[in-house]
Amino acid sequence: HAATLEAHRADIVDRNGELLAGVVTTYDLYANVKNVWNPDDMARRISGVLPDVQEDRLAERLKRARGYVLIRRDLTPRQKQSVFSLGLPEVEFVESERRIYPRGDLAAHVLGFVGADGEGKAGLERALNERVLALGKTGEPLRLTLDMRVQYALEAELAQATAEFQAIGASGVVMDASNGEVLGVASWPTFDPNAPGEARPDAMRNRAVADVYEMGSTFKPLTVAMGLDAGRFTLANDIDTSQPLMFGNQSIHDLHPVNGRQSVAQILIHSSNIGAAQLALDVGDQMQQRYLRAFGLLDPAPLQSGDLGRPLLPKDWKPVTTATVGFGHGIAVSPLALTTAYATLANGGLRIQPTLVARTPEDPPRTYPAISPQTARTVIGLMREVVTEGTGKLQPGAKVAAGGSGGRSAGADGARRVPGPPTASRLAF
Repeated sequence: HAATLEAHRADIVDRNGELLAGVVTTYDLYANVKNVWNPDDMARRISGVLPDVQEDRLAERLKRARGYVLIRRDLTPRQKQSVFSLGLPEVEFVESERRIYPRGDLAAHVLGFVGADGEGKAGLERALNERVLALGKTGEPLRLTLDMRVQYALEAELAQATAEFQAIGASGVVMDASNGEVLGVASWPTFDPNAPGEARPDAMRNRAVADVYEMGSTFKPLTVAMGLDAGRFTLANDIDTSQPLMFGNQSIHDLHPVNGRQSVAQILIHSSNIGAAQLALDVGDQMQQRYLRAFGLLDPAPLQSGDLGRPLLPKDWKPVTTATVGFGHGIAVSPLALTTAYATLANGGLRIQPTLVARTPEDPPRTYPAISPQTARTVIGLMREVVTEGTGKLQPGAKVAAGGSGGRSAGADGARRVPGPPTASRLAF
């Protein structure tokens, strides 16, 4: 006798049709106790074909129980046939489906996992649970924008960098700037969605999407972009960066001090905190906030994976706040949010809402103008000079560090100290 439970979930595939999540048919084995004539003999025979079922324990349960006894979950078709061939009229099979992730921990944080009840518990499985179930009825897969080749390379780099620099964790995002499609997104450490109960708690966090960090010098190109776009300064303007910038008893220093005056271009190329702070003050607090919102940095970066990190914003936007935000402190955003802002620069100043799910012609990407194409081209050119002539230039024999000097972050477990993100000098397109 066999009973069937309908709970089909659609397959999940990458942009090239590679299977990321699927279902396999399994069978739960029960015994109807009222039909059991000889518990000892039945237990012996079942243990003979299912060695992981303890004979003595099963016999004891059959003798004491009433109604039905669950003997074994998740039998494969071959195991089911082995039990069926025993010719035991007292056994029954309940057919069910088991969610499997054939690539193990690859893209685990994106996919999430499914609980014993067949419902999504994390990642896309949870956020798009109803859609996955609905597609399962049609036989159509859920097609993602991920490219497993990119995803594999990204995760390999994170694993190597984490080991080399003994980092607490790492995250990375690869996005197509022209359409917002996420080709790869990863966090380290990771876990196997086939066995989520065995994962460490810190491995379950999607750091790239859910955690927020003070991004440091990676904000400087955005400060230059907003000032150029608003006409507050030009590349020819110069600023005295020889002395620390004081706010009461607080001071802003440069890691790479330059005596004298620097042009706007030099401030970015040499990654001057003092210069970026003064440029931000020229922009002003209200315009700074308007541009940050246009770049998508004052709201959680929208993505279908769920558990989106909400930015930590200053309670009072004072002049010192405007200055420090100009070089990426006093505000914390997710790596995904920063990637979206940088993609805006690369996309000619047009911000595109990121997506993990392949779009259809009926669902075009949402776009938001942030800065002019001319401003975007100018800042991209300066960013290249950062890594060819500035503080990001790789010296012969030197290694590229995976993190900066350290920064604050906040996630589900509150504030903590973690290795900081790369500075603008180490971030290149």
